[in-house]
Amino acid sequence: MSAPNATARRIPAIVILGGCLGATLSLMPAQTCAQGTMPPSPATVAGADSLLSLGEFEAAAEAYRAVVATNPQDGESAYRLGYALQTLEQWQEAVAPLSLAVEYRPRRARALYRLAGSLAQVGRTDSAMVALVAAIDAGLLQTSMLTRDDALDPLRDRPDFRRLLQAQFGASYTDAAPNGRPTAAEMAAGIARLTSTIRSTHPNPYRYVSPSEWDRREAEALRRVASATETQYLVELMSLASSVGDVHTSAYPSGGSPVMRTAMPIQFWKFRDGLRIRAASPGHRELVGATVLAIGGVPVDDAWTHLLARFPNENEWMSAYMMQFFLRFPQFLAAVGFGSDDAAGSLRLRLPDGTERDVTLRGEDRGGYGAEMGRTLGFQAPEDWVEGHDTAVSPLWLADRDRAYWFQVLPERNAVYLQFNTPRDDPAHPWAGFLDSLADTMHASGIERIVIDLRHNGGGWHYMAYDLAATLRSVPQLAGPGHVVVLIGRLVQSAGVTIAAVLERDADAVFVGEPVGAHPNFFNGRWGNHPPLALPGTLIRFRVSTVPEPFSDALDDRRFIAPDQWVRLRYDDYAAGHDPVLAAALDLTATDAVNFLSDPGGRPIAPYFRWNRPSQDAAWPSSPRQVP
Repeated sequence: MSAPNATARRIPAIVILGGCLGATLSLMPAQTCAQGTMPPSPATVAGADSLLSLGEFEAAAEAYRAVVATNPQDGESAYRLGYALQTLEQWQEAVAPLSLAVEYRPRRARALYRLAGSLAQVGRTDSAMVALVAAIDAGLLQTSMLTRDDALDPLRDRPDFRRLLQAQFGASYTDAAPNGRPTAAEMAAGIARLTSTIRSTHPNPYRYVSPSEWDRREAEALRRVASATETQYLVELMSLASSVGDVHTSAYPSGGSPVMRTAMPIQFWKFRDGLRIRAASPGHRELVGATVLAIGGVPVDDAWTHLLARFPNENEWMSAYMMQFFLRFPQFLAAVGFGSDDAAGSLRLRLPDGTERDVTLRGEDRGGYGAEMGRTLGFQAPEDWVEGHDTAVSPLWLADRDRAYWFQVLPERNAVYLQFNTPRDDPAHPWAGFLDSLADTMHASGIERIVIDLRHNGGGWHYMAYDLAATLRSVPQLAGPGHVVVLIGRLVQSAGVTIAAVLERDADAVFVGEPVGAHPNFFNGRWGNHPPLALPGTLIRFRVSTVPEPFSDALDDRRFIAPDQWVRLRYDDYAAGHDPVLAAALDLTATDAVNFLSDPGGRPIAPYFRWNRPSQDAAWPSSPRQVP
């Protein structure tokens, strides 16, 4: 995170006097500085935390008031009280507890940030700016919040707030909608800014591309944008960003951008037996299950190979994951030469009845790129869409895709099936209690296998991986190869990969499915924070990773975690509700599991060296890339 520049630092700093916020802010009632305290009641603190986790904000606020009144030094409770009050839009009432919370070092930066929001909302904008700068000086990590937090809206017209944003995101930062498309000069400046930022701030910009190759690619992009449309410009930016081979470094249209605004009302998936239309809006239900033969007149295999080369990304499985999504946008298809109409896409299809048909599908505006990503990027579809499988009797892996995590006992297979979709704490079912329930079930039942399905896990908080591994280690019958089986695939990204890497090392895990979409040692922003970086004359933004996140051994340079047992999904299995990946996991023998975690001579591989077991040979950079 870049520090505020000299101009921004002319804003007065917060003065700390006697352990309390000083007169610079004049925020805290005198009684809150009292030093006499009593030990908090664990039951009261636990009760307040439980109410907050359940979204009972009014009751939680009352409970936290009692806790803080008893022990003003409980900075965490003071912070949570301020958070609850802000959620209730009780901005003035939140000022005092947040002023107290800034003295608690682990929460100082976030407490100052929230304090700035409350002050802005009650009209104390000068004090809000002081608190905001102090929050950044204290190490505020998720600075991208500055660009979209409604609580800060009263500050947006202030020149000092504008300078603060530019100090964080670059001198060219603007949140104003540009007039028309960027000029050729602005696009050239944007290309230069993207490449210079990647090459100067990314931890390893030359992992796949040498400095001279970067120079060549940048020169080619500059030549092409001299006469490019705005979507062609985005394609150049995305291609350059993907060259670094990092899932968290990318270019994308931000909200309000006209680029890649409309999408065809269908969803693609690259199955083992071809690119298929997996889901469609009700008006196009007859297309579900169709095989794509050509895109914009280009044979599908040629088109697919071209796209994987143009957008290399973290690995070929990540590229396939993203290409399935990009192909839905007519503007993208026209920009890469798969058609000339940026309002509609042209496809040659083989329908489920065997007939072939040319179809043209107009793009529909349902909120733009970001909204489409949230609804349909993975194995998801809008509620009213028709999917290729029978959603009334979905197989386990598709039954509850919208739940963060859940498990089910499979008594006939002496196994537990755990689906872990979103590494974010579910307030209705807190992670700690969920893991306790899982452990209790395993202990009581004596079940000797757990199948952990990560196939929908696109990332979140990686810390949850360690709690899961510790829970598995607490169950004696899960020790040793074959008792923990993990289902993986191309959708597994970011924290999902972390979970896989931790289970590989700490839980004797065996993997089934297809490769994950990222390196086990990948790059990220600090705490997953990716401030949107602006480009001149456009609402296209980009982001760049700034820190390495090595969750495997330092020598592990695999492009992905490969399955020990490869199982690629065919469309017919999917449509029939069969899950060959789960079936293979449940049928895995103890002998096969031991062999997977042994060297060619039959010797067990030490847990810390499992990343170099024979099944991972295809994952190394020296191995040929595969076409998913």
